[in-house]
Amino acid sequence: MPWCKQGATDKLVREFLRTGTAARNKMMKNWGVIGGIAAAMAAGVYVLWGPISDRKKKRKGMVPGLLNLGNTCFMNSLLQGLAACPSFIRWLEDFTNESSNHQERTERETHLSRSLMQLLKALSSHNPGEDDVLDAGGLLEALRLYRWQISSFEEQDAHELFHVLTSSLEEERERQPRVAHLFDMQTLEKSVESKEKNISCRTGGPLHPIPSLWRTRHPFHGRLTSYMACKRCEQQSPVHYDSFDSLSLSIPSVQWGRPVTLDQCLQHFISSETIKEVECENCTKQQAGDLVNGEVLESQRTTFVKQLKLGKLPQCLCIHLQRLTWSKEGTPIKRQEHVQFTEYLSLDRYKHCTAGQNPQGTSRTNKPTSAKAARDPKDKTIANGVDSEHCNNNKPLSNGTFPSIFLHSPGLSSQLNLTYDYSGLLSALGNLLSQALEYRKNNKENSPKKKINVLGPVHFAIFGFFITGPLSHYFYQLLEVLLPTTIPYCLIKRLLLERLIFAPAFLLLFYVVMNALEGKTLADVQNKLKTSYWPAMKMNWKVWTPFQFININYVPVQFRVLFANMVALFWYAYLASVRK
Repeated sequence: MPWCKQGATDKLVREFLRTGTAARNKMMKNWGVIGGIAAAMAAGVYVLWGPISDRKKKRKGMVPGLLNLGNTCFMNSLLQGLAACPSFIRWLEDFTNESSNHQERTERETHLSRSLMQLLKALSSHNPGEDDVLDAGGLLEALRLYRWQISSFEEQDAHELFHVLTSSLEEERERQPRVAHLFDMQTLEKSVESKEKNISCRTGGPLHPIPSLWRTRHPFHGRLTSYMACKRCEQQSPVHYDSFDSLSLSIPSVQWGRPVTLDQCLQHFISSETIKEVECENCTKQQAGDLVNGEVLESQRTTFVKQLKLGKLPQCLCIHLQRLTWSKEGTPIKRQEHVQFTEYLSLDRYKHCTAGQNPQGTSRTNKPTSAKAARDPKDKTIANGVDSEHCNNNKPLSNGTFPSIFLHSPGLSSQLNLTYDYSGLLSALGNLLSQALEYRKNNKENSPKKKINVLGPVHFAIFGFFITGPLSHYFYQLLEVLLPTTIPYCLIKRLLLERLIFAPAFLLLFYVVMNALEGKTLADVQNKLKTSYWPAMKMNWKVWTPFQFININYVPVQFRVLFANMVALFWYAYLASVRK
């Protein structure tokens, strides 16, 4: 062909250059349209059919995530925690496998346990599949079959959902037959084989049947013991056993400079409590024996000591820390203390021991009937959510059955009263200190002596009581809500928020209010701000920054105002000297 010969390319280029400008533009436009169409077709083919290799890369060592169905973070966190309990997953596998051999309606009767087992096995698998995200919507549907109305768009409590799951699993377990059907030959053969392997003969003793697997409780099930003893006659009541799925522990009052440990929470849980005005049958009988002439005697009401212990330890212990308490004013307060715990937790000291036994490693007796127990200063009145109406019955305790968020932590309410009282007192002392220092300085320099202004401490007390205490108290609580310890760089963010926003605004409020209390005019206030505000602010940043960093990050929230007031005792002395 002529265009393939030598020099054909040069000829085509010369002919293209001889054409007019309009023709060349039209030709280039056509080629551009053709190229754009080809690129669009190639992109469409790639989007519709994808790359040639459709194999997905598996992420080794990664677990799948859980889809948020609206506001189901509480459920996802609980599932991730349960996925880390191998004993619970094994129990679900055994339960579903055994129940499938005995029921024709297995899928409907064990829908919850099967849905939960599939989710937990997928979350705990070391070889995850291709799905990166799991949907827990089937679990919510299974719970709704048990008449639980759980909305996926409202915030719920993970601890409450835990007890919803355990109680629903107990319902499924109770539906399983206690004995196998006579026509179920497969089950009868398996039962005989398992009993032959596990039963050993004892001379002169009966052979007790081994409970079947589907009657075994879940690994979170345990039992609490409770018993009472009269302080007057030292008569102890029978031991009562109550079931629990988790222990709800309140956080004890914080001791200054000491961290809170899990052992302290457990010790606070089992510590004895005094219950007043309880009828004692033994005291009534003893007093009736001393009476003559058939006199009628009223029931004797005395003070009892009640003790809680762990009667049966669960295979997997679940602990719930009650962080929500209530102040005297009725406002909710969240306890922010960090609870420390060790890798191994010994529960010997918290177990119930029969008569003559002592917990391993301790020498304490478990009976609170001696005179020493009656004089124990650690006894407290009505704690752990139990009152005198629940002492002599077998109803389940609030721990592990119903979450009790109304439990007061002893000593917390009294500590909150320090906020307002001590703010006014320490502010007044700061002003008195500044006047005393100025008087001493003038005395040394033989300067004219100034009388101590009595109204100064009064003004500072008013400012501390009505402004410093409440404003600082609620600001520190706001810091815990806006910047919790779980977010990154929370220590620096808290310090910047306090130093750059709260401190300048608070200092400005101090100058305005104090000058208003002294009867100064607006012009005097403006003049004072121009001359004194910026030097005081710079000194505030220099002096207060390290103290506030420690205060807002390491001091418990109920002690922060008191800590700041102690430092402010000297800071107000400086402020007063600057203002004068």
